[in-house]
Amino acid sequence: MRQVDARRVFEVGCGTGRWLATLDSIAGEVVGLDSSIGMLYQAHAKRTASALLQGDSAELPFVDGSFDVVFCVNAIHHFGRPERFIQEAAQLV
Repeated sequence: MRQVDARRVFEVGCGTGRWLATLDSIAGEVVGLDSSIGMLYQAHAKRTASALLQGDSAELPFVDGSFDVVFCVNAIHHFGRPERFIQEAAQLV
């Protein structure tokens, strides 16, 4: 795996936490967000993130510049307002 210089990583649409363990191996702090509490329970059982949050991808709960990387894989098609997510994510890095 390629090393990246990312201390804080935010995965939006983390689901069951499939990618959180990989992210955790390359970053100091990993935060996952998903709209489904059921998915977050499954992610929590894997204990791979620093924090897991339930929320809306169009209203990310962090201030600008909070993360080094915002990560989203195979989830954007589930978002109600994907364009808004992209705008929000761009402000976080």
